Amino acid sequence: MIVQKTSSPRRTLCVVYQLPIRTMSAQARVQQPPWQPPPNTDGKSIHIYNSLTRSKTPFAPLDPQGRKVTWYVCGPTVYDDAHVGHARNYVSTDIIRRIMRDYFKFDVNFVMNVTDVDDKIIIRARQHHLFDEFIDPKRRRDTKTIQDTSSAAFATYLAKNLKSIPNDVSPEELSGHIEKKYEDVLNGNALSQGKISKDDEDKTKMRIQTALAAADGMRLLKVDPTAMEEGAYVEKVKDVLMPYLDSLYGSTFDASDHTIFTTWAKKYEDRFMEDMKALNVLEPDVVTRVTEYVEKITAFIAQIEQRGFAYKTSDNSVYFDIKAFEEGNNSYARLEPWSRNNMDLQADGEGALTKKTSEKKSDADFALWKSSKEGEPSWQSPWGLGRPGWHIECSAMASHELGDRMDIHSGGIDLAFPHHDNELAQSEAYWCDKDHGGQHQWVNYFMHMGHLDVQGAKMSKSLKNFVTIRHELSREGGLSPRSMRILFMLGGWKERFEVTEGLKKEASAWEDKVNNFFIKVLGMDETRVVNGHSEMSDVPVQTYLAEAKQKFHNALTDSFNTSLAIQAISELITKYNSLEA
Repeated sequence: MIVQKTSSPRRTLCVVYQLPIRTMSAQARVQQPPWQPPPNTDGKSIHIYNSLTRSKTPFAPLDPQGRKVTWYVCGPTVYDDAHVGHARNYVSTDIIRRIMRDYFKFDVNFVMNVTDVDDKIIIRARQHHLFDEFIDPKRRRDTKTIQDTSSAAFATYLAKNLKSIPNDVSPEELSGHIEKKYEDVLNGNALSQGKISKDDEDKTKMRIQTALAAADGMRLLKVDPTAMEEGAYVEKVKDVLMPYLDSLYGSTFDASDHTIFTTWAKKYEDRFMEDMKALNVLEPDVVTRVTEYVEKITAFIAQIEQRGFAYKTSDNSVYFDIKAFEEGNNSYARLEPWSRNNMDLQADGEGALTKKTSEKKSDADFALWKSSKEGEPSWQSPWGLGRPGWHIECSAMASHELGDRMDIHSGGIDLAFPHHDNELAQSEAYWCDKDHGGQHQWVNYFMHMGHLDVQGAKMSKSLKNFVTIRHELSREGGLSPRSMRILFMLGGWKERFEVTEGLKKEASAWEDKVNNFFIKVLGMDETRVVNGHSEMSDVPVQTYLAEAKQKFHNALTDSFNTSLAIQAISELITKYNSLEA
């Protein structure tokens, strides 16, 4: 549903347009809440596919002059190297940003956050620190201690991740058990007769590979104790050993000094920025980091609590009260209301270190402030030591930089629920006028970049099916920054697609076609050009050029349809070449 406001000196009239209801599986149809177009929307300019309506909506900036555009993008959580799936997100975003700036001549204020404190960063930094200590030759652990610890870690990993296999199975026996218990998934068939998602199947395959590698490393250490010093053992068993060591010693880890966590995050932030530079992605106008905004984040949470939309639990955590928010005439889950009861997505959004508590008013309520446990970094707050929840950081930082309303918010489609829906709820709880009916639209246009698939599955660090950006750019036969950009333009920014050999060939053919065209034009000598005019007939050239410019313009105004824009250029070159033939 879209609410169109038309204003006069005496009144504001709301016109409601009914949008098609999108069915998101076999669940009951659920409708998104109303969306209000910004003032000055004439419907004649750019149309953007807006996740808040699941349709193309006319674009108009909040700026009365219609030139300045405010844009916030969810940046990286810096715990590991960025992969080509991330490149899809940030390069596609950069393409649209450049179109808005260079073609449509908007003055874009582009703000990106960096999540530099988060459950994933804490776990990864702590696990690596404990693992490095464990394998440190200066600590002189004997081979038997290493073997015993590895065996315990191996059994723990099997019990948690491959429950069909006895956790007392030996490394030598593992392969046979896997072939019997997981024959279907190894042969590419569905688990549980289709009851398990493709991602779950891929996770099972990844866990099998991890277990088999660990078993191989443990066998290697038995026959060759020098494998520890040579590093072969370390690489094979670390994915099994790291979580086990963390389960033993993570809570005893001295986290009062944040250096281990901040150093880890800074390392991967720097590497991310290097990757973006290599991909020719424009730098953000503003970069915000969670660790630099903690005081502002706590003030933001306090305001939500004062409005009655948050509550504290006995462990000094603070949770968002969804029921109170909706009773205040506000809408929760604007982007994906059909996902609001998805407990797996909710749990993933809360993070692996979030305490389970029976004090939450609803299972769907999410953490604004997390009381830190032992082994976790913490900051002072009105509720005690703790750290920000994941979702609140973007609400507070974006609001500080862009105010109570912005033109565009963007990010990967996997963030739509719960992250972006929770972000919207928090921000609207903070900015809404509770005494005058609530309802505050914090974002006017939400753009979500599509997934990049690998053999039918989303490229993901959790699935370990990713190729890092730096590896792809450096390997023989890998994509270049330009060819990657062309691929993403061919695929479109919001569609889910897979980089196939056919698509690579199409991108390469288009690049060659354009390069040859420019070489041909630049190579025209003076005998063929007089006073700036070609010997070829000007009339058809100018006609073809005018047609191509119009098609190109129409494509970009149609939600930045770069695939059609490329087609328009290709057709122009084909027609130009035909005149020379």
